[in-house]
Amino acid sequence: MLEKRMKKAFSRLFAAAMGLILAGQFAASANAGLQEAHEAMVREDFAAAIREATPLAQAGNPDAAYMLGLLHLHGRGFKQSPREAVTWLRRAAGHNHAAAQLYLGRLAMVGQGTTLDFVEAYKWFALAARNGNTAAKRMAASIDRQLTPAQRAQAKARVAAWKGTGK
Repeated sequence: MLEKRMKKAFSRLFAAAMGLILAGQFAASANAGLQEAHEAMVREDFAAAIREATPLAQAGNPDAAYMLGLLHLHGRGFKQSPREAVTWLRRAAGHNHAAAQLYLGRLAMVGQGTTLDFVEAYKWFALAARNGNTAAKRMAASIDRQLTPAQRAQAKARVAAWKGTGK
């Protein structure tokens, strides 16, 4: 009886270890694809960057989604589309990607690709600051001085309610 339970436990342990190994290989593969996308961007081979980053972004990689957002925003490899940029940046921001959150704040502050909205801009800047972006902390403070008390309360409520989407 004990031997049977030990074999079963060993089988479970082996399956878990294999899962971790395979997950590690997948992560290494995803990082390799992201590295290739970065290298392609440095070479200004935007078609290759898009080819490498798109499947990663679609699979939920926030760095790849951020990269696609920037490519759309600046019209590199795509026709310039701030709206499409916002879509990809929001996907990255859902994973608490501070740089994507900073960009979303800037876009909301000027109404590029999204509605001009200082409350929303404050939310994104505050979230980016919470995730370690020092420039976002300064931007949030600057916007905060321009908000009415009602807008400030609304902005702080949006920050408090933020859960991220992970998508």
